Amino acid sequence: LARRPDEAHALRTAKFLQEKYANTRFDAVVVIGIPGMPFLLTYRDLIAPGVPVVWSDVTQATFDAMKLPADVTAVINDYKPERTIELAERLQPDARRLVVIGGTSGVDRRWWQNARKAVEAHNSSKLEAEYWFDRTYSGLLEDASKLPLDTIVLFLTFFADSEDKRFIPRDVAGAVAKASVAPVYGFFDTYLGTGVVGGFFETYQSIGTTTAGLVLQILSGADVKKLAARDNLRPAFRVDARAMERWEKKKKNLPPGST
Repeated sequence: LARRPDEAHALRTAKFLQEKYANTRFDAVVVIGIPGMPFLLTYRDLIAPGVPVVWSDVTQATFDAMKLPADVTAVINDYKPERTIELAERLQPDARRLVVIGGTSGVDRRWWQNARKAVEAHNSSKLEAEYWFDRTYSGLLEDASKLPLDTIVLFLTFFADSEDKRFIPRDVAGAVAKASVAPVYGFFDTYLGTGVVGGFFETYQSIGTTTAGLVLQILSGADVKKLAARDNLRPAFRVDARAMERWEKKKKNLPPGST
């Protein structure tokens, strides 16, 4: 749904699911990420009428803003871009510039609006902030290859570029990290291993475990209307040792308790 956001595709998907599971009664539905919930709310009567819903990996602000039915609960994962910038500043104490990279899709725009607020609230006068949200994919890689060394790069999500070409953010994060002259940071678990240095975030394993706990309560007979949204409270600073070595960053500068 993030890669094909048009309404015609959503309707085809809903009808396909309706026909595929016509003789199946679900006990619970798990929605992962932002795009799935509007889809489910629109087509719920076709797919899973009256079935309890657990929305996994959603921020508290988004969960509250949706004004969801009482039979929808969630696992809250509040990303904190300012903590990732804190990590970058510790590893790059001489940095003078901050470049924030994101795509142009609806999902991308939600992330960069939130990140921009966090950056502006956190940023000291020493970092000159730039926001790259209007690049083509090829232009983004070219610009990243020309960055000054005293730059911190914060990579958000990149589902689409300015030409509306579609991408998987993890792949773009890896390409940017490879092309960039300056270290790249992010706040998604999936970016580790692509060349990104790291960030402050949850693991998706822990989010999945918390989600499973809520689902098991529902399957055991708990009333979803009495199950409050649950915080996933295990974020940490996490870094890739190989990326640290590439950019000659010192382990002693990591925040205490970093993984």
